[in-house]
Amino acid sequence: LEPGIEVTVLSVNVFFPLYFNVCFRPQVATRLLAHKIQSPQERESLQALTLLEVCMNNCGKHFHSEATKFRFLNELIKVLSPKVQTYK
Repeated sequence: LEPGIEVTVLSVNVFFPLYFNVCFRPQVATRLLAHKIQSPQERESLQALTLLEVCMNNCGKHFHSEATKFRFLNELIKVLSPKVQTYK
């Protein structure tokens, strides 16, 4: 299988119960996705980003409204922001 197909199949199999209920519990889905996107394991993080794309394309307005809230977007910004060490 190609990496993209593998991720989609894995996503459906592992994430299906949450995906099925995403219209009723999008805040749980986005919280789980944000956690997985921040994973130090590159593969896990990339799979979560791919799953986010699948959800954005298929889950509808309830998921979209949750994914565009500052709470979720701030979690994504943490991935892109450089790590800053503070010295005390």
